[in-house]
Amino acid sequence: MKKPINSPSADERRQGKDAGVRFLELASIGGWIMFIIASIIFHFARPELQTGVQRFWGIETRAEWNATLLPYLQGLLAICVLLSLAGTVLRRVRARRATDSSWSNVVFLLFAAGSGLMLIWMAR
Repeated sequence: MKKPINSPSADERRQGKDAGVRFLELASIGGWIMFIIASIIFHFARPELQTGVQRFWGIETRAEWNATLLPYLQGLLAICVLLSLAGTVLRRVRARRATDSSWSNVVFLLFAAGSGLMLIWMAR
């Protein structure tokens, strides 16, 4: 007897997405949204670059980080690191089959947000 094309194989016991997979998806999407918001805050919180024209005309620029926005930036980046770290660990624990995806975007988010935090801490 021939199996229908759309039926799951005998080895596949997964019935659908469980709570762990849904958490991974939400953590990934939420982490990237927070990272985009943190990138916008970074633009306004970083020290301003002084160009030659600004120097010539005597226009003052801010040479230090914006103290009002910096805690928000650090908090968002820390949450991104925690979400991506939790997602990476949970993915490692749950991935048992060769066909499971690697979720490299969560690892990239971990490195990007971690690098941003290190940049801020080193520049202060």
